[in-house]
Amino acid sequence: MPKFRRRTQLLTRSGLSLIEVLMALAVFGVGSAAILHCVGAAQRTGGRAHFLNEAVLRSKLIHGQLEVGVLAASQSSNRVFADDPRWRWSVADEPVVDTPLVRRTVTVVYSIASGKQSFDLTRIVAPFASQPSVLEPDPRRR
Repeated sequence: MPKFRRRTQLLTRSGLSLIEVLMALAVFGVGSAAILHCVGAAQRTGGRAHFLNEAVLRSKLIHGQLEVGVLAASQSSNRVFADDPRWRWSVADEPVVDTPLVRRTVTVVYSIASGKQSFDLTRIVAPFASQPSVLEPDPRRR
């Protein structure tokens, strides 16, 4: 009987077989690839969100400056932002049919070595010909 027990003890093994190790490595590799793909997609999405956020802020800045009269719409074709020469902007005004309103579209373009990305922000506004410019003093305030 003791020999039988020794033989059973010899047949029981500890550790993993080669197939088990290869399967574990395959599962780990697939999981790692999926995680890396998700991280890359999140970085691309973050970059696009950053671009859109900055483009909207810059477009709103130009719309605001046009509204208060700091900038003239007639002088606004393909101009460079002072803080970053990679950003350019332009304004296009179109009359709205049967109204005294104007459809004003501000386009901002971000230029990099790999290409250009552009963003348009359109608002319906009243014409500014009758509004005094911020740069000129108001004659009523004396």
